Amino acid sequence: MIHCINKTNGGCMKRYFTGLVIMIGFLCWPLSSQAASEPQRQFVEGLLIARGLDPLQASGIMRDTRVSIRPDIVIKNLFFSKPRGSGKRPDVMEIDSQQIERGKAFMKEHAGVLSAVEKRFGTSPRIITAILMIESRLGTYPMPYNVVNAYANLAFLLDPKYLKEVQDRYGQIYPQLQEDATIARAKRK
Repeated sequence: MIHCINKTNGGCMKRYFTGLVIMIGFLCWPLSSQAASEPQRQFVEGLLIARGLDPLQASGIMRDTRVSIRPDIVIKNLFFSKPRGSGKRPDVMEIDSQQIERGKAFMKEHAGVLSAVEKRFGTSPRIITAILMIESRLGTYPMPYNVVNAYANLAFLLDPKYLKEVQDRYGQIYPQLQEDATIARAKRK
């Protein structure tokens, strides 16, 4: 477990890197099952265990007080979170060369953990690092919500009962939540 990723801006930003990497690896692995109140936590915990995560670690991730039910995160992710393209290529997000170099250094520094996740879940270190670069600038971006919490809330959508709750709650404001294409996109994220 890594406690300090960034020591800038007068303090150490604490991150539970291992849990985050495992959650990302799990979410990138194709699932054939379904996933935040207690039933949603138990559902995702069961999926993590079924995919080979130690039961105590799975429980620890899902019982972490920073993981909370946040359907607003799901809504923002589905409808308002799009990568910003460049002028030349509007459909492609540009990453500056410094960020790419930081990503390479990050992969070297965390090679052991990234390799273990790849062996267990089949998700390459490059994919995990790319996700962390976009979502948290490798732990240096102070986001309004925790990355693990965001991914947990996306995983909760794998539970058909919870997906139905979100559809019922937000369906009038976002009628696209009833569309098969939106549901498929939510399950892929």
